[in-house]
Formats: sequence, structure tokens, C-alpha cells
Amino acid sequence: MQYPETQRLVHIPSMQPGELKRWKYSRITVPIHATQGWYPQTTEDIQAILQVAHFSNGKGDPVSVTTTAAGLAFGAQALPPDDPRTAHRWVMSTKDLPKQVVVHPQTEEEYQKHIVRITASAGLSFRELHQCMDTEKHMHMPFNVPTADRITLGGALAANTLSRSSSLHGFFLDHVHAFTLVTPQGIFRCSPHAADPLARDLFYAFPGSQGMFGCVTDLELDVQQFPANRIIHTNVLDATGNLEKFANQITAHTRYNAAQVLNGKDPYWNKGVYAAFGGNPATRGRGYIYGSREDGTKKHYGGFPLYADNLRNDVRAQILGHACPRIPQEAMRWIFTKDKSFHDPLYSFTYFQRSHPEARDNPGLLGKLFNHTLPVTQQTWIMQPEHLCSFMEYMKQLLRTKRFKPVTTLIELQDILLLPQSSAWMSPCHGARESVAYTISVASDTAGPQSHLIQEFLSRVSTYAFEHWHAKVHLLKETYCPDELLREMYAPQLKRANEVREKVDPHHSIRSSLSDRLLGNGGSAGNRTQDQ
Repeated sequence: MQYPETQRLVHIPSMQPGELKRWKYSRITVPIHATQGWYPQTTEDIQAILQVAHFSNGKGDPVSVTTTAAGLAFGAQALPPDDPRTAHRWVMSTKDLPKQVVVHPQTEEEYQKHIVRITASAGLSFRELHQCMDTEKHMHMPFNVPTADRITLGGALAANTLSRSSSLHGFFLDHVHAFTLVTPQGIFRCSPHAADPLARDLFYAFPGSQGMFGCVTDLELDVQQFPANRIIHTNVLDATGNLEKFANQITAHTRYNAAQVLNGKDPYWNKGVYAAFGGNPATRGRGYIYGSREDGTKKHYGGFPLYADNLRNDVRAQILGHACPRIPQEAMRWIFTKDKSFHDPLYSFTYFQRSHPEARDNPGLLGKLFNHTLPVTQQTWIMQPEHLCSFMEYMKQLLRTKRFKPVTTLIELQDILLLPQSSAWMSPCHGARESVAYTISVASDTAGPQSHLIQEFLSRVSTYAFEHWHAKVHLLKETYCPDELLREMYAPQLKRANEVREKVDPHHSIRSSLSDRLLGNGGSAGNRTQDQ
């Protein structure tokens, strides 16, 4: 193939097929190998790769480009499309792009609110951001962060991440002013105030799309400035085994707290109110509601379990939890009693799941233990708050059936958050005044009928919940449900987003397994579960 500018690609380090793999963070979504991998080092390299793919598709030689960064995605966002018609499946990693942070001068208002505006490389991880900015006196924390510090800023924007403080601070996009997006049709500086209408549309279309429109190279966003030794106090606000009471209390606590904090009346739980359900609803499960706030710099009590900076203890505890989930379930009953308090450093509180990628990177026995004994899958549903109790009751009845009773021993935890409306087009919270995010974590396995049973269970829940309560599967995690149902969930957003996609990627060069499922370009009913 001879296309304009192809000589530029000679300078881009390439790899042999199969070398670039997605992290096996979820063991029932096994990565499909690409036919070619690219490590672009400049924005121009990215543009050249996308243009070659664009010209190739225009000439009838199908090429797909799937972008990835940290490789910590749960679902099929970073997997190449499983379409036999696509001869060339490229994966483009942004991990070798230059990494830098530019700090903007503070306005008086920003100074008073302890806000710092920065422009940062999209390939910068949250850990690297802290290494660049933090000093002995100050720590700088984005308003909305994932729970693992190896995730990149660009990945967080593509997913439009949520967090335990989303009821107060919204989503990742809500604190982004602008970003640069490279597409097959050119480079766009996307912002709500861009002169180009297409750049304005891309500002709302790209976040939450899981990289459907192009590759982001840098973004301008606000971060919060804290004292370096800031301590976060967490209190157990309520604990109950009654599902109806639990669902009602989540909404009541979160709404009241958000109103007080945002109105400046009582900023007590200024790091958010959130909830977890230990065990499974079919047996002796129990719900816990927490509130967290900044509490000066002195540590008064013990830390939240597994939040401490001790990788070995964290991994040992999680191995035990996988081997016998009932042990941590019973331990939660004793540890998380009403009004119990915990104190943790800000960094440990924020990135409490950072041990997962660290353990996977460990070349010794610790890494082997983790990779062979801690397979986890997660799926999130978004619904209206008034349907949460009915949703959990349905899951309870389903788990009591003979078919899915084996799944009850694999459920580790369920996390529940009350979320505000999102301006991102592809967010499941777009257009809804408020929603509840319900995330389930299941100890899964790669082999045998167990993984298929988990998939079937998650798909059954997804189908029933959408038909009865219009609950949507969040694209951020696994997406086990029929393809046609997933497209129906996002039909209004997809129509609008696809109109923008046709303008920036008319030959559909940028694709993934997930985007193919959403847009009907191929794919499977559910995430792929076998090696290809």
C-alpha cells in the first residue's frame, strides 16, 4: 500500500503481533491479540497512523485502530474489533507520548478556593501527575479520580470517570476546560467555547465514549490543592440488612449532604457520602453507608481496612477474600458498626485500589499469586434512585434460584453511588436529574463453566433491569448483555454521537470491540471470553 506520508511511520516503534495486550484485570474478558501495535511519540505520529488507516479503509483494505494507555480497562474498550472482515487490527498505545504539566497562573478566585488550573499530557498517569506537582507542603488532587493511580488522564476523560465524591463534584469532564483531540480528519481543540461548532460538539461527545472519536493528547483541567499531610476521616453513618431501608438511607444521606455542602451550610462530609453492600442479597448481606471529610493532619484512629500503603498485606487479604468470601463478609459486620470512625492519608483514601496494578507488575511470587488467584469482574448499572430497592430485590431472588446459586459464593462487594446529571453525551446519566450507580464485583475464573455462568447472570440482570426500570449498563466496566439491548439503552446518544463520528472518521478507522457492539459494525453478544 502506498499512501501519502507513510514514510513517517518508519520512525514509530512497532511490535510483532500479540505483543501489545490488554491487562487481564477481568479474567472473563480475555484480550484478543492485535495484528500490529504502535507506540507513537508525538501528536504528528498519531495523526500519521490515523491517516494511513483512513486512506487504507477508503481503498477497501480494512484497518481498525484501537487506542489504549494504561491498559487497565475492565471491559472491551481497549480490545480490537473481532470482525473477520477487518484484515488489519492495530492497537495504538499512548504510553510513550511526552509527559509534562504546565501550571497556569492562579486567579484570585482560584486562590481563595484552593484551585490550580493545569494543562497536562493525556498519557500522564495520576501517579505521575502527583510526582510532577506535589511538594513537601502541598498535594494536588483532581476533583474526580479513579481508584487506581496508574490510570491516565486521557483514559479518565475517555471514560468520564465517576468517584465517591461525584454527588458533590460531578464527573471528570465537569472540571475539564479543554482538550486536544487527534482524529483522521484533523486535530481539534475541543472546548465549550470553541469557535468551530464541531470542536464544541466533540467536547461533549468524546468523554464517556471510550475513545470512539480519536486520541486525546492533552487536556486543561482544574485540580484541588491540599496540605501534603491531609488526613481523611470516614464515619459509618448507617449499617442495615434491610434492603428497603438501605436504599432509602443512601438517597436521604447523599441528598442532604450534597445540599448542605454545596450551599456552604455544613461542609461536614465534604469528600462525599457513598455506600457498599457486603456479601450477597440472597443470604446474610448487609449494607453500609459512609461519609468522608477532611479532618486536619493528625491521625486519631486506625485506617480503613486495606487502604494502608502495604501491598503485601493488601494482596494477602484479597487472596483470602477470594478463597473464602464469607470471611470478609463476616468481618465487615464486626468492623463497620454504626458510628465507627477511620482515618487515612488523602492519597491512600483516594487511590485505594492501586495495589492491583502494582501486584500485577511484580515479577516475583507476589505477582504470580495475584494473577492466578485474584481474577475480578465488575459491571455497573445506572438507574433512577426509586428503583434501587426493586433492583436489589430482583437480584436477591435470581441468586436464590438453583441455576445461579453458585454465583452467590463469588460475590465480593457491591458499591452504590448517587450521581448527578452529566453533560457528556455518552454518559448513562446524560439527561437524568440524578441516578444511582450500582457496581457488583465478582470473583471470576478463566476456565470451566463458572465464567459462563457469571456472564449469563450479569446478562439476565441487565435485560430484566432495562425492561422493568430502564437501567443502563455503564460502558466504564463490563457490558454483559445482548448487543441489541446495549444499542437500545444508548440509542438517543448514539444517534447524536454517530453524526459527529461521520464528520471526523467517515471511514470508521477508530474502532474497538465495544464500539462495534454499540454501532452495529460486528461484535458478539456480550464481551469476548476466549483467546483468538
